[in-house]
Amino acid sequence: MKTKINQIFKKRISGLAVCCAAVSLFTLVSTQAAPEETLDSETVAAVEKFMATMKVKESMGPALEGVKKMQMAMLDQQGLSEEQKIATGKIMEASMEEVEKLMSWENIGSMLVRAYAQVFTTEEVNNLTELFETPAGQVYVNKQTELQLATMQEMQKIMIDIMPKIQAKTKEAVKQALEQEAQKK
Repeated sequence: MKTKINQIFKKRISGLAVCCAAVSLFTLVSTQAAPEETLDSETVAAVEKFMATMKVKESMGPALEGVKKMQMAMLDQQGLSEEQKIATGKIMEASMEEVEKLMSWENIGSMLVRAYAQVFTTEEVNNLTELFETPAGQVYVNKQTELQLATMQEMQKIMIDIMPKIQAKTKEAVKQALEQEAQKK
């Protein structure tokens, strides 16, 4: 029974990883495949300057690395056997590799520029750029990655508290599914 639950658990984790990757891919492809609307070239240039000021491209790598670390730390808290940790870790690693490819600046940079140019006016983007070019603004920009990591660590604490509840509910659902399956036989 326990082996069967472990197999189902592994399949659920695999399914979750595949689902997350598929959603990310669908979102990225649908966004990139959307018909190009004509954007004001002045606004696009202002957004590009804003993104350079905000160091968006440079902060993407550390942000994704932080997500990987958080996932691995959460995995350590799951009470899995060493074999399960290795198998799940490989799945998560493969999924993150795909997410990193999809989320590379080359893939999403122009999409981000379009999104900002659709939401903000040229004047608004220029004002934001001026704000973040100030010494105080640059303090914020330079500490964004650190802030993201601290936020992820805090979220991890919340997830650690929630995961046992999720695991218990998942185990109960698996148990019920196995019992229903056994009753059919």
